[in-house]
Amino acid sequence: MRLSPVMLHSSDMQWTIKRITEQPFAGYYHWHSCYELLLVHQGQGSVVVNQKRYEMEQGMLFLFRPFELHRVHAQITPEHPYVRSIIYVDPNRLEQKLRDFPLLRRFVTKLFQTQNGQSSFSLSAYLPMIDSLFAMLLGNPASFSTLQHEEDAWLCLVQLLRMVQAADQDHEGGTSDRSIKRIKKDSERIMKWMEEHYQEPFDLGVLAKEIHLSKSHLSRVFKQETGSSISSYLLARRLKEACRLLEASECSVEEITRRVGLTNASYFIQTFKKHIGVTPFQYRKKGGR
Repeated sequence: MRLSPVMLHSSDMQWTIKRITEQPFAGYYHWHSCYELLLVHQGQGSVVVNQKRYEMEQGMLFLFRPFELHRVHAQITPEHPYVRSIIYVDPNRLEQKLRDFPLLRRFVTKLFQTQNGQSSFSLSAYLPMIDSLFAMLLGNPASFSTLQHEEDAWLCLVQLLRMVQAADQDHEGGTSDRSIKRIKKDSERIMKWMEEHYQEPFDLGVLAKEIHLSKSHLSRVFKQETGSSISSYLLARRLKEACRLLEASECSVEEITRRVGLTNASYFIQTFKKHIGVTPFQYRKKGGR
């Protein structure tokens, strides 16, 4: 399992259109340094982001902000494959491209820069239009590096964001989670507690006592609702904070170890390298890349 973010090295945007997965796979908590848009064409499961859990449905679009911890858990069977399109885009480049669309630019800026803002929209009514847009990209024999294909890709993204804006305006008040029916789950209470306490040594008994659930029920319900263990979520959250501290501070490895709720610096270094792919020193030296 690797928790390292996607980096856009050779382009400002990366597309994966209608990727089909027919075999079960283990999703994991991760983050990116760029914007990510995930459109579900077909699939069952759940998405966890901002300490909230959403049921996956056809036509749902999920937005993930830079360094926003999230996990996609698809329940895949031969009869129910997971089909999705994914777009990674550089925030600064997107802002430049939207300068000629002031209303859309204002909406997108608010959407992506609002902490704990809306993460999901229902675009099921727009799927025929989206299919036509994607068919244009898939039908272009030119490589993505050509100017023509790059322009087509940006046009498709602008159109897709306009559909998100329209879907948001269809619901009174806008930018709220009312566009997706969602029932609050026990896993959200668990994630909220861990967000407040991940910098402390973890004790399952303390967590169970504070949210009034038994330890066995706690672990079982988190796994059922998110597809992952509590320990995996906690580790990902701690490593995300460690990456932030390595990039934004001059704290020593020992201090970072303490700040993320661990007590052994050697264990932290080994765990960081296992999941991020480099040591904390190498990560800091490369500026997080």
